[in-house]
Amino acid sequence: MSKILGLGGVTVDQIGVVQHVPGPDEVVRLQEYHVEQGGMVATAMVAAARLGAKPEFLGAVGDDANGRLILQSFASEGVAAGTVQVIPGGISAFSFILVEQHSGKRTIIHEPGVQQSRILNGLPENPKALLSGVGYLHLDGFWMDTAITMAESAKEAEIQITLDIGQNQRDPKIENLLALADYVIPSLTFARRFTRREEVQSAAEGLLGYGAKAVIQTLGEQGAFVIADDGRSFTVPAFAVEVVDTTGAGDSFHGGFLFALSRGFALKEAVMFASAVAALKCTRVGGQSGLPSLPQVMEFLSERGVTLP
Repeated sequence: MSKILGLGGVTVDQIGVVQHVPGPDEVVRLQEYHVEQGGMVATAMVAAARLGAKPEFLGAVGDDANGRLILQSFASEGVAAGTVQVIPGGISAFSFILVEQHSGKRTIIHEPGVQQSRILNGLPENPKALLSGVGYLHLDGFWMDTAITMAESAKEAEIQITLDIGQNQRDPKIENLLALADYVIPSLTFARRFTRREEVQSAAEGLLGYGAKAVIQTLGEQGAFVIADDGRSFTVPAFAVEVVDTTGAGDSFHGGFLFALSRGFALKEAVMFASAVAALKCTRVGGQSGLPSLPQVMEFLSERGVTLP
């Protein structure tokens, strides 16, 4: 199995389950509360580790309590984090997340902290040293200048690049990453805004034009639309589950997709596997605490008559 390396964001999530998201001057009682690590690339790496991969995370934290919690979480999950930078006096990124009990949908308030920087300092001058043995590089647009440098080196080394683009991504240099990525997995909000195309397939085609092998457009409960550079396009329906919390659903999809690719799955099978990972995560509270193991995913698929390699 090829090594998976992720460069991007990591946070500490304070998650509260409420009956409904309160309006101005309204007070609601918590039904459930807990604190755990989150973040786009970080959660994808933990998802891959839960499935049996040995991923590595690159990023930075502050020298605060949240930073210590993040490093402890990586260690407990089996995600290598020896090159994570600890910035003196820095604030580790954190989020407040309200999960609506009846729908599982969430509202997020985020503090990026040290992740506002475009450059991740303290890494080797030659990025190829970090890419030794790596088969897949996963990016989310954090540390943008460093991400571009890493992606350029990965491209030269024929390392597969996956790109997670969140709905709030507005950095003009995202075009650089789009031109380097092999697999683009954008939020629908980003795809529509960036391409100025409302229709799902048309927006995906616009992103595919930058040179990716495939664009995987996640659509929540509607599944995922996939368009590849060989002309294929198809939809993988979402698995029907009782949704408890959608926090980390997209990130778990990315981790499942990376794991499946590293196991040699074809594109459609990899997307189906990733969809099962995301569905299972949605049945549990928490972006990372709800992530499934490989046996759980395979049992989930088997119960639905799906056989994968």
